[in-house]
Order: sequence, then C-alpha cells, then structure tokens
Amino acid sequence: MNHIRSNIFNLIRYYDFYGQGQYGIKGFLVDEENIYVAFSNQVSDECFNVSILKAPFNLDYLNFEKFFIPNECIEINNDYGEYNASDSGGYLAEYDKDNFLFSTGTFRYRDHAQDLESELGKILLIEKSTGISRVLSYGHRNVQGIVYLQDEQQIWSTEHGPNGGDEINLNQFRSIDPINFGWPISSYGYHYASSEVNIEGAIISDLDHEFYNKAPLHKSHDQFGFEEPKLFFTPSIGISAIASVKSEFIDKNVNLLFSSMGIHGLKNEKSIFAYNTNQNSYTKIFFGERIRDMKYMPNKNIVVFNGESTGMIGFLTKRK
Repeated sequence: MNHIRSNIFNLIRYYDFYGQGQYGIKGFLVDEENIYVAFSNQVSDECFNVSILKAPFNLDYLNFEKFFIPNECIEINNDYGEYNASDSGGYLAEYDKDNFLFSTGTFRYRDHAQDLESELGKILLIEKSTGISRVLSYGHRNVQGIVYLQDEQQIWSTEHGPNGGDEINLNQFRSIDPINFGWPISSYGYHYASSEVNIEGAIISDLDHEFYNKAPLHKSHDQFGFEEPKLFFTPSIGISAIASVKSEFIDKNVNLLFSSMGIHGLKNEKSIFAYNTNQNSYTKIFFGERIRDMKYMPNKNIVVFNGESTGMIGFLTKRK
C-alpha cells in the first residue's frame, strides 16, 4: 500500500473533516485519466453539501481541484428545523466513457428530495469534461451504492432508510423524465422519534406528529405515484454497496451482490448477499464484518471488499 501525496489539505480547511464524525470522504471513482473524490464540502461557516474533487491520475502526487458543487447547501440551523450530515449520499459510480453517476442527500432537510430545482436527494448524471449535471432520479434519502448495467440500461441502487426501510431500487429508464422514488412522502421505515417501531407500524406520540406532518412516510409508493423498491428491509440491515457480477461467479441465477453493515444489534446482517434480480430473491453469505463497499474484478472473477469492523480488505471467490 502506497501513500500518495495530494493537495487536499489546502482545499479542505475545516476541522471536522479530519476528525471522527459525520464529515469526510464519501465516494471515490477512478477512470483511465482522472480520480474523482466526493467529500463533505463546507460552502460557508455553517452550510454544507457533498461536492466532487477531480485530479489527473498520478501515482506520485494528486493535484485536486473543485469539479462539481451542487447548486445549494444546507445550513446547520435552518428553517426546516433538522440537520444531519450523515444523510448526504456521495456515492460515485461508472456510467459510460463521458459520464458518471453521483448520489446526493438532503442532510435531513427532506423537502429537497422532491424538488426538481434542487440537486439534493438525487441521483445525478455528471459529464466528465464539464461537470454539468442532469437529474436521473429523485425522492432519495441516502443512496449508498449504485451500479449501472449497460446492456440492460438499468441503474440499481441501495439506499439507507430512516429507522427501517432500507431499499434496493431499480431505474429502468421507462421515461425521459426523472423517476421519483418517493422520499420523504413514502418509506417502509419510520422516523427515529417514533416511540415504538415494528413491522406492522409505529406508535406515534404527540411529539412525533411534527415529524410525520413534514414527512408522512406512507407505507406504499405506488399508491402515491412513486416507484416501489424492488426489496426493502425493516428493520434496517445497514445496506451499503451493490455490484454486478458475471453469471458464472456464483451461479447463473445470481447477477448482483449487495452488502450490509448491520445495525440495531443485528450481527448476522453484516454480510454480502447474492441477488437474483429475475426472481427478486437473495441468499446471504455471512461474514460478520461491516462491509462498506465492494468491487467486482471480472478479469479475475473475484470481489474485493472492505471490512470496517477490523479494517480488513477481503476477497470473495467462487469455491472450487
């Protein structure tokens, strides 16, 4: 492992970026010419978004410059009354030679997810040469994994729900208009303020009505004109990455893998899952590690993943 020097410290000067907390590097993408890094951007003293740095590919020194900055930021003290820097997205994924995909969150100012004038709470298509963006889908809370299947022209994404309601979503490009996935009007999760949460519903105290008036979290997407998730998990599994694999990696019925970090004491959910999209079914491959990200290497037919619990880098291969 080599330490590559860079100028990031000259570009990012606020203290919390370098500490343990909700700010920091959120996503990473490398192509043949450039390295793109998504990061928590302090636009002003108390206003943040997730933006992108770009540097020419170099193994000795990375000279970054600011490449893409969303058209607004969220103030810590805002008129919506909520702020959380973890609800920020920041995932970067390959699309084609001229563009890549980028997810943004709303920092818990949820109304932005339904506003097409806003670049927050979206999956964006970013042009590599100019940084110009286009909204591909909206109504997102916190997308943590994206994979584009070029032959099928499908975008699959994984998304953290609130208290429950982790999702796997599919954008099949049925329309030239952006697809709406419903957040925060519809979700199979519940607000963290709810007194009690179970699969059937939440017991809502008088104090909770403020949250549900702003963001009702209806337990249907289709009924309100939104795209239903292909899968959802309540309670949450801490869903994270998603990757496309060749049919021979596990067997002919598995074409995607997704991973999880495990929350709410669900240790068995710290796993990689083999997903059959045709039958919309999955099987669990238990690891016992918080898996944040993974990449499939088709030339080697292996999956590389990171385990946050122990700081490991692991390889998943087909059993011979």
